[in-house]
Amino acid sequence: MLSMPEPGKHALLEVAERALDSIGAWKEPSAGGVVRGYYASPVAQWAVVAHTEEAGWLVFYSEFPLPVPSDRLPAVAEFVMRANYGLVIGNFELDLDDGRIRYKASIDFGAMPPSQALADRILGWNVGTMARYLPGIMVVVAGADPRSAVSEIESDSWTPRGSAAP
Repeated sequence: MLSMPEPGKHALLEVAERALDSIGAWKEPSAGGVVRGYYASPVAQWAVVAHTEEAGWLVFYSEFPLPVPSDRLPAVAEFVMRANYGLVIGNFELDLDDGRIRYKASIDFGAMPPSQALADRILGWNVGTMARYLPGIMVVVAGADPRSAVSEIESDSWTPRGSAAP
């Protein structure tokens, strides 16, 4: 059963905070419809940011922990495009100006009451997908071929230890 939001707090923000709690993320205090948490998988640790909008949007971002060096941006851009091609829920984003990579998964509740179960599911896909692809991003940053890295990740034989990949 959903609890009532705290006075002055948007109900969707509380749903986002509970979703972050459900994955064991350490959270910073929320501000302005945004809550930042930190998630630790067996593969790595990274920031998970939830953005909420009064219109009913809930957007989760998993942020790759390090900026991509400028000399590796073309290879990582190829990796991102290849990884995005088969994704059903969400997508990777690469900022070519500062080298930041993040994975975005979102839901638009519109005028419907926010569903904790749906928010938890979207966040699960978000962190699971980042956990699955993060090792590939790391090896491409280190010099590996993007096509080979994505192929290995998407092969039936590849499974990150202990990941929650979907």
